[in-house]
Amino acid sequence: MEREPDITVSMKERVINRALAASFYANQGNGLIVLLSRTLQMDGPDRGLRLLDPPMAVMLGDSTAVATFGAEAWAKVLGVRLEADVSASARLKAWTAGGEAFMEIQDIDLDMISFAGRLRAPRFAVSMAEGALRGMMSRQAGGPLVRSMPLPTITIPSMAPGASELDVHITSMAVSEGLLALGASFEPVDSHLVGPSAHPRDLMVRLTEPFLERLLDEAWEGAPHVAEVKRRFDVPDPRSLLDVFKGAVDVLLARGLSGERIRVDRSWVEADAVIQYGCPRVRLLDGGRVEINACPLHVGARLRPRMEAATPRGFLRQLKESLMPRRRMENEEKEVLDLADLSKEQDLRIVKATARLSIEGGELMVKIEDVDVDMDLDWGIPGDVIDKVSAWIMEQVAERFPPIRVRLPLESVMIPVLGVSPIIRLDGLGGEEGHLDVHADIDFAEVPSPVSPLPRFLADGQLKLVHREDCPSAHLVPENAKIGYFSLHDAISDGYRGCPECLSIYRNINASGDAVVGRSVGRMLKRA
Repeated sequence: MEREPDITVSMKERVINRALAASFYANQGNGLIVLLSRTLQMDGPDRGLRLLDPPMAVMLGDSTAVATFGAEAWAKVLGVRLEADVSASARLKAWTAGGEAFMEIQDIDLDMISFAGRLRAPRFAVSMAEGALRGMMSRQAGGPLVRSMPLPTITIPSMAPGASELDVHITSMAVSEGLLALGASFEPVDSHLVGPSAHPRDLMVRLTEPFLERLLDEAWEGAPHVAEVKRRFDVPDPRSLLDVFKGAVDVLLARGLSGERIRVDRSWVEADAVIQYGCPRVRLLDGGRVEINACPLHVGARLRPRMEAATPRGFLRQLKESLMPRRRMENEEKEVLDLADLSKEQDLRIVKATARLSIEGGELMVKIEDVDVDMDLDWGIPGDVIDKVSAWIMEQVAERFPPIRVRLPLESVMIPVLGVSPIIRLDGLGGEEGHLDVHADIDFAEVPSPVSPLPRFLADGQLKLVHREDCPSAHLVPENAKIGYFSLHDAISDGYRGCPECLSIYRNINASGDAVVGRSVGRMLKRA
């Protein structure tokens, strides 16, 4: 029975297309060339492929996608190297098994073939080349046009100094309309991934309870585990302390003063506590909340009941003050008495606590909301005082609970998938019991100097058509109607139709009213 992946990454197709454009312009598409060349079996010693513009991927659903690309292809035929610029679209079905990704080429359409950038092949020749290409790949594959490639291992950096890195493996893939989802697990075994559901942001990452607990364990190592607190508690009725510590005024009585001449002005208890936290266990609840249990505590506390007593001044003190008239004359002197010094060590545990997960500074924060501590203190002091001390310690256990910060390793997960380094902004949390859903938006760093001074796609604002940059019809677009696009997906999303010559597969598309381009492509392909 296949297990659920530990982490699921669901991306909207616009994220994938932004990544494809960023990868192409940032590193001239080297990573994409390898992927596309392997898929089309164009990576041998006698053939090759070089991308001319960023490819576009449209997620149709049922593990099927359409990839559109322009490339310079070359092959040796009878020892002669032949080169041609090709504009094509391929329908692909993708899945994973046994640590590999498989891609089946279900159909391929050639829009345009040109030689030396000037000589265009007529349409009948393009159709013949299309059939020949299918036949060539079919003979090489000996059956369905299926290609495979190994899946990368994703290394998650350590969450704290001295902690170890974590390796996760891509174990499943699912394609639905407008979405691509990948499942990853600690164990390199196939997992069952339910088709991704719609979400409001660019990216949704679903973490299972064991995965989140493992991240929290790693982050716990870098959090402070000890809290030192202190507080003073006033005791309104000092007689309660005197009743408990009957020998407290012996020091004063030993001076020959009678008890009637001693007045207690105030009394209080000074409390110091050191709280040591052990590693907790968590259970995910719905609404971005967690339940913390089995968290051991060690509390070392020191209580010092004290009182301030007023007694008559002695003869020597009166004589001294009479010689110093500027000083204020007082008939009494005050003295602070330590009634006792009590220390106690006690092992406790958090029976159950509820914490809320939040996003602060791009990190996941765990904040305690309420806590139930198994506490039974017996200090031999008045019950009302010990109740106050116990309540205060429980309050401090919650307030001083180590702030666990988890930097979600989304960049580490996304870079091997997308091939470029993204800028991820966490936006919100959600999920149901046993799962945590993290929503985020993605951007990519500013594209370095591109491989050409102009965008690779040129749109006609009047005719609402988009052309490849090298399309012969592109030079007919009026200057005041030209709009440049670095991504074909962006142009299609903005309502442009494909040029009948260089992007014929999209000539009848109308995606201006759809949030998902794949929905429009699916309708168009059904009509074809």
